[in-house]
Amino acid sequence: MKYILSKTNNPYFNLAAEEYIINNLNEDLFYVYVNKPCVIIGKNQDPMNETNIKYLKDHNILLVRRVSGGGAVYQDLGNVNYSFVLKDKAKDIYKFEEYSKPIVDFLKNKLYVNAEFGGRNDIQIEGKKISGIAQFVSNNNLIFHGTLIFNVDFSNVSKILTPNYDKIISKGVKSIQKRVGNIYSELKEKITKEQFIGLLIDNIANEKEYKFSEEQLKEIAKIAKEKEEKITFLLEKRNQYQFKKSEYISGFGTIQIYFNLKNQEISQFEIFGEYFSKYNTDDLKDIFIGKKYDQNTIKDIVYKIKDFENYFYNLNRDKLVSLIMLK
Repeated sequence: MKYILSKTNNPYFNLAAEEYIINNLNEDLFYVYVNKPCVIIGKNQDPMNETNIKYLKDHNILLVRRVSGGGAVYQDLGNVNYSFVLKDKAKDIYKFEEYSKPIVDFLKNKLYVNAEFGGRNDIQIEGKKISGIAQFVSNNNLIFHGTLIFNVDFSNVSKILTPNYDKIISKGVKSIQKRVGNIYSELKEKITKEQFIGLLIDNIANEKEYKFSEEQLKEIAKIAKEKEEKITFLLEKRNQYQFKKSEYISGFGTIQIYFNLKNQEISQFEIFGEYFSKYNTDDLKDIFIGKKYDQNTIKDIVYKIKDFENYFYNLNRDKLVSLIMLK
């Protein structure tokens, strides 16, 4: 497997490169990058629910949406991101534990830390999360990517992220800071982040470096610009909703339902959350708009959704109906 080591700390570019790779390069690749301070949200999340937008603007922390599901993460230059981009492996989506094994083995056998897979999609050391994992499929290819929290400054994370506290309480901890840890703190022999990245690449990649051409870099820059423009537009064009329902569901994640009614019909509708989906759940909102708001109509709509699990992994239809009905 060849590797790519990003030469920039721009998170818009680095995440755009993932999209370019999975859609355009017909080979397996291991991609590594480090971002300057930013919050990266999952593809289904409402940024207003996940982070303090004013604090981000005041402290020059960028907001970026990735193509995979899952939750919001804060990153600075002490975090290392990795991506396995795998050809013809779309069928393996949600095999989090299986695909995390090379990273777990690297941490255990090369750095001698007690790493293990835990929870829904985490790698942990002594119960503390040091890696969050997500997946995305496109063109029958799979991206399996995650963070490696090497030496991140979490001193202000409570001002940056605004998590769902039902989820935190359900995990038996009182704050984000108590739930996450730094790999650096667990190392018996200290190394730099650059040394860590070198060891990681040497352990995973067995072929030479893949280098983008100038033309490829221009294409990635276009995707990066679009990503930045979309998140800016989302923050500026904000709907106000009469009805909201939010709930954390163990094994699924957090889900938020927002809608407005006019003459007992749904006039606006959105679904957000920290959950995994193969398809984009934003595509479903139009099937609710203009429909009568009652139990039978909503149930009929939900039960007609094809490939339901590809929109809401590990959620049943009746639960979605009850959420929309504010139960």
